[in-house]
Amino acid sequence: MNYYQYNISCILTSIIFFLLVLLKWNEMNFCYILILAGLFSVLWRSTKILIGPEKIIHDEDGKVNENKQLKHPLFILDITFAILAFTCVFINNHVNKKLFFVVMLAFLIAWILHFIGAEIKKENNYYINTSNDMHLLGHCYVIILILITYYLEIR
Repeated sequence: MNYYQYNISCILTSIIFFLLVLLKWNEMNFCYILILAGLFSVLWRSTKILIGPEKIIHDEDGKVNENKQLKHPLFILDITFAILAFTCVFINNHVNKKLFFVVMLAFLIAWILHFIGAEIKKENNYYINTSNDMHLLGHCYVIILILITYYLEIR
């Protein structure tokens, strides 16, 4: 999955998450944090697409630096509200804890692969590509978690 496919897929899953939370906002605890997490995710991914990989993951000398994006203000907002959202969901009694840990495991594996791959300075890095796939899978698991918990009412 290339840079644009990955980010567009993450935007779509974030929009779906945002809409699912928005439709059930009166039934959810901490819904404002979840709404902001979805919103900042959409903003960050949209910014990555608009700016392009040349400015997001390349240094001034043109070399690949996957960790450069970690300093962007929208990334910081995105990750901060994502962590807040996960913390709020974890302390919430509505969510199935087993499925929650599967979601957390997918994101944890994605971040481990990202940091392993960030050490390899080349395009089409296997670890970064796999990290992107795992991160997108985590986004999909979050949508499944919301659907199961709040729409199918399976606890």
